[in-house]
Amino acid sequence: MFIFRHNKVIKTMKKIYITTFIIIFFLQVCPLSYANSVSVNDKLLQVSEEFKDVPYALDPLGEGPEGLVDIDPLYRFDQFDCLTFVETVLAKSITSNEKDLKNTIIKIRYKDSDVRFSTRNHFQNPDWLNNNDWLVKNISEKISTEIFNLPVSISETKLNRYNWFKTIHHRDFPNKEIEVVKIKYIPLAYFVNNIDAFSIYVDKPYIFMTIIYDDNLNKKLGTELDVSHTGFLFKKGDDVFIRHASQRHGKVTDENFLEYTKLLQRWPRYLGYAILEIKPQP
Repeated sequence: MFIFRHNKVIKTMKKIYITTFIIIFFLQVCPLSYANSVSVNDKLLQVSEEFKDVPYALDPLGEGPEGLVDIDPLYRFDQFDCLTFVETVLAKSITSNEKDLKNTIIKIRYKDSDVRFSTRNHFQNPDWLNNNDWLVKNISEKISTEIFNLPVSISETKLNRYNWFKTIHHRDFPNKEIEVVKIKYIPLAYFVNNIDAFSIYVDKPYIFMTIIYDDNLNKKLGTELDVSHTGFLFKKGDDVFIRHASQRHGKVTDENFLEYTKLLQRWPRYLGYAILEIKPQP
């Protein structure tokens, strides 16, 4: 009887040891993939929070020391403009180590991950949006029809890459053809008049892109542009805020979304926002 009970205790203890080993092994080998599947949105908020008050700098990234045109680093954490802030936060939120971070930033910033000045996603629309359809999706039409019960607007812009390369970078671009690019967006007034409905909808972080129309850009830049700014949308308490690298404030900062939108309404060139959903990543 004693021998039987003793063997039973040994078998029970073995099961406990084996179960404990499996749990410890899983936590050591798979914690990052498990965490990513659960809380990428939380990670995005955490990472972007860590960068608050980092100074603003226009065009702080390039192709690195071997770049033929722009030798600024491939990535950095000490200064951002609006787009590089979004790119860096996204990359850090879906990666777990330095090597993956570098590769992900390259994937986000360059067509087919080909690190050259000519293949960089210079224009948020169409380059950045089209080449990052694995990561983001424009859901402006869905929000406009389902939340505001109003039709979405469409911006149509004539993009002249040849003139832009010549005017801004004094370099030739092989194709002189002018592209007609479009983007769906939600007018500013929709948000101002229905902020409560939109606030309820914002249950996770989103990306906003500010849509503009400005005739003067053609003279200054050599082309029309439809996107002037970008950042993150998120809920803080009952209100919606934006977190962005702000040239006006000279740093990464948070601003109340409604107040920011009312500010933009003072200038006719600001039309509205395209709202992007961040796709779940494996």
